[in-house]
Amino acid sequence: DFDAAETRLKRAIDLQYRDSDTLRFYLGQIAEERKRDAEALSWYEQVQGGEQFVPAAVRYALILARQNKMAEAREYLRNVQPQSPEQRVLLIQAEAQVLRENKSYQEAFDVLEAALEAEPAQPELLYDVAMAAERLNRIDVLESRLKQLIAIRPEHAQAYNALGYTLADRNLRLGEAREYIQKALSMSPDD
Repeated sequence: DFDAAETRLKRAIDLQYRDSDTLRFYLGQIAEERKRDAEALSWYEQVQGGEQFVPAAVRYALILARQNKMAEAREYLRNVQPQSPEQRVLLIQAEAQVLRENKSYQEAFDVLEAALEAEPAQPELLYDVAMAAERLNRIDVLESRLKQLIAIRPEHAQAYNALGYTLADRNLRLGEAREYIQKALSMSPDD
């Protein structure tokens, strides 16, 4: 019930609810669901901190990208001031996501690879570079990045899984692929 939710969220903001940034984020989502992009952009832009700060920036950029404003979306993300190193990584990942959704796979790879050069041991970037490399059929890069990630985080089940399935899907080193997949399954049996 978007009408009721919108009314109550706005009322909570008027009553100075302690986490009004989250409320503004939810209002942005409601506007976005209703295809009211200008209103959604306005709500997302008002999110100034908290847990929804980066998700709001990402949603803002994705709306711009959907409107074929790719340069503006990327510029917006680059101008968001992260409040932590983790947020900086999330913003880089968001820029790559915007590019991927526009099927600009090489540019997405380049953005992630450049970020990884600055932080070569950053696990999320290693994984994302590997997945971007897969889109470009750069299996050598995918394999090297996932092996780096496994060396840093030996418990990273998704890295084993991605490496195993990439090899298997291409009918390469099937015994090794099976070992990676079995390792991932043993680490995360319900996934």
